[in-house]
Amino acid sequence: MSKAVLADALDLPLEVVQSAADLFHQENLTAVIELLNNHSSLFSAQDLAELAELIAPLPDNREDLSSAIAIWFKQPSRVAQFTVLKEIRQSLSSGTVEEGLTDDVTPVNSADLIINQEMLLATISSLAAID
Repeated sequence: MSKAVLADALDLPLEVVQSAADLFHQENLTAVIELLNNHSSLFSAQDLAELAELIAPLPDNREDLSSAIAIWFKQPSRVAQFTVLKEIRQSLSSGTVEEGLTDDVTPVNSADLIINQEMLLATISSLAAID
């Protein structure tokens, strides 16, 4: 479903839906970074290599990165990682998406909050170097 259709169905301005979607993807990426940094024992060297190979060719935008990484984590062989990721995601999102569904649109473009492709690859690389 497109963001425009969703905005129309929810009777919300498109900017509000776009902001909430951006926040959702940013929180997914934040959860991935937190998972990698704080639960690195859940990842083998092969897992890290596969994740880096997945991320490297993707466009550097949150939606593409978030979606591709989410699909990677949903594979049956990654149940333990996905379970912890969901727990982290849950703790990050407590109420933030709902707060984003107001007419007061505050962009998520603060430089210290934005996780991008380079940051993800650097985190993976630093963990791979430890292995």
